[in-house]
Amino acid sequence: LVRPASVSVKKRPLPSVRPDVDKYARSTLDGLTGIVYRDDSLVTDLRVVKRYADFPGAIIMVRPVDLTAIA
Repeated sequence: LVRPASVSVKKRPLPSVRPDVDKYARSTLDGLTGIVYRDDSLVTDLRVVKRYADFPGAIIMVRPVDLTAIA
């Protein structure tokens, strides 16, 4: 998120405003359905962080699960 000019780092260091971080996660998972996986129920690990940045965007890393490490 781009920090609004009216919000200082001291006043609000993190973007604790709407939209909620879970909404970003859900929309991203939904957007990748049919492209990266057939259904977002197949996602087993997820880390979501909402921060201010100079340029808005998302970093998405998709990796296969190493099933030999689970056994």
